[in-house]
Amino acid sequence: ELALAYYKKALAINQTHQDTDRIVSNLINIMNLPIQEFTDSAENYICQLEQEVSSARPDLQEKVYNNIGVYYKRHNQLKKAEQLFQKAVSISKEIPYHSFKNLADIYIAQEKYQQADSLYQLALNSPTWAIRVRIYEDLYKRKLKLGQTEEAIHYMNQYMHAVDSFYSNREASQIQEIQQKYDQEVILRQKAQIEIWLYRIVFSFILIITITLIVAWNLDKKRQKQMLALQEHISKITVSAEADKAEITKLNEMLVQNK
Repeated sequence: ELALAYYKKALAINQTHQDTDRIVSNLINIMNLPIQEFTDSAENYICQLEQEVSSARPDLQEKVYNNIGVYYKRHNQLKKAEQLFQKAVSISKEIPYHSFKNLADIYIAQEKYQQADSLYQLALNSPTWAIRVRIYEDLYKRKLKLGQTEEAIHYMNQYMHAVDSFYSNREASQIQEIQQKYDQEVILRQKAQIEIWLYRIVFSFILIITITLIVAWNLDKKRQKQMLALQEHISKITVSAEADKAEITKLNEMLVQNK
């Protein structure tokens, strides 16, 4: 319900700006929601899509017809769905794997097995893992239902191989992702250790300089005190010497007088 509200807001903005490609994308997204639960009509958005589709990019046109076809297939309107999938195939500029698979599903429902198998084989070349897996599963179930056990086993093996390869690839990518995270953690740890050592060196350097300055300041202060003490002592000695000199002079004068 929240997604529907946001898609409608986006649709209104894109309609204001007449952005056809985004309008089409919004309509596809709305149509694929279970909007009937919110008293809304998918057919209304399908009509809008059909009006806009001719102005959209070719790849979006294929996507529109394919999505509308899926809607009709889901509601068991197979003739409409078939026409739309055929339209998607005819206008596609690239190999329409999704449309091949969906059209083959219609042919299976119509018991056109030969045509369906041809399209399935084409769709199995899809790079999309989910398409291949669904086809193998559908073929396995159909062959098993028809009593064609060997072919059913073949498709079941293909199905299991596809699933295993998906998980193997996913595990490999997960391992690679974990390895990258581990490498990043190692680099960060090394960087942190280097920073810690740099901080220690800088701190030690600052501490040594601080201690040296304190010691030098104390020595200088002590030297100043010693110099002051020496100057006072010299002054005392000088005063004493001058007094002694005056006394000696007085005594000499008395001696001369006595003589």
